[in-house]
Amino acid sequence: MRRSIQLVACGSVLVAASCTGMEAVGSMALNLGRNLLLNTAQSNFGEKYTEDIGKLVDLLLVKELGGDSSDATNMKSSPLIGSTLTGASAGEVIAPLQLDIAVLRKEDVEGMSLPIPVEDGDILRDGVGRESDGDNLKIQFTAGSDCFVYAVWIDATSWATPLFPVGPGYNAPNPVQAGRRYTFPEGDQWFYLDNYRGAENLYFMASREPIDDLSVLLAQLAVKKREFRIEDESPVTIEEPTELSRGLAGVRTGAGSLVQTGAGQEKASASQLFVATDDANQLVVTRWFRHE
Repeated sequence: MRRSIQLVACGSVLVAASCTGMEAVGSMALNLGRNLLLNTAQSNFGEKYTEDIGKLVDLLLVKELGGDSSDATNMKSSPLIGSTLTGASAGEVIAPLQLDIAVLRKEDVEGMSLPIPVEDGDILRDGVGRESDGDNLKIQFTAGSDCFVYAVWIDATSWATPLFPVGPGYNAPNPVQAGRRYTFPEGDQWFYLDNYRGAENLYFMASREPIDDLSVLLAQLAVKKREFRIEDESPVTIEEPTELSRGLAGVRTGAGSLVQTGAGQEKASASQLFVATDDANQLVVTRWFRHE
């Protein structure tokens, strides 16, 4: 039987009204989520991998944890992005960062493959023991402006799979182009779920400037092979989402997605638009689902 641990912060991983203030509770939940990911990584994969996961989470959370981004990231101004920021005249408003994100599962209906939006907290199933019932996934995002985007999938064992700009079998250019739809995997390929069940978290970061440390770390994680520290024990798994979002002002209905679901088939589906606060130079979005 697998071992599992859960995240509890004032009764919920989300903000609870009975706690001592929204900001304090949010910070506590983020710290608990960070510790949960690191403890799980330590139990399953050992010290070196835990250091990598700790660095990854800190790069995503540096401001929320009270740090200075200059201490944890190596940022270099891009001529494309830098000119946008420094070239703005006095009083000119720079549009907030936006990410239009769709997480989709494939559903076969009367011989056609349809992309169905996955909501946070939805239950998706692997095909272990019932291959025909396993869910297949595709992920898309569109940025509202030219910016740098980073995405990673951390599963219930705290194993990280980079999605963008590096991912399984590809290396995409950064910065991304405003309004361009990025899909992974591309074409009629889909992700499928393994047998490590629990809470699955997808993290997206949009940044006005490049984060070199994050690019290097994701490239390193992309080529690692999962090796459990203790082979004869079931892995520790995470049963609750680990929320790492920051810089978020609100969520709206997105412009939608268009997915190649099979040979010659393209289908439209819904998406969600995540909008940063006006002063945020970075936006981190958490999406998650339950893997059963």
